[in-house]
Amino acid sequence: MDFETKPGRLFEVLIGSVTLIIACSLSLLAILMLLQGKFTIFGLAVIASLVLMACWFGTIAYRLILHKARDNGSLLSVFALKIWCVFFGVSSIILLMVGFSESHLGLVIIAVIMLTGCLFGWQLALKRQ
Repeated sequence: MDFETKPGRLFEVLIGSVTLIIACSLSLLAILMLLQGKFTIFGLAVIASLVLMACWFGTIAYRLILHKARDNGSLLSVFALKIWCVFFGVSSIILLMVGFSESHLGLVIIAVIMLTGCLFGWQLALKRQ
């Protein structure tokens, strides 16, 4: 599969709309957590993660819907792609450890899929440098 080929404009708008819905949902969830007022370290870390992911999905939605790609034609810079690979890679390793400790096969499968995606994303970032 070649990830460098451009999809059609309709496909870009559809994926942009889905990412916009995800960004709005994550933002709403962060706002609801703020309104609850439980400001523990873990709660603030979750809220910060939700806001970070909402910003990322919002940026992707903006670039897809309004057709505002970067200068090299991609949606993310190499640095941003690497940061997200690290973020999701660490998250998937934590999820993998929790899945093994809780003997939950579903978590282990999801973690392996996420980790595989992170490795492919990292290879794509290295290819773009």
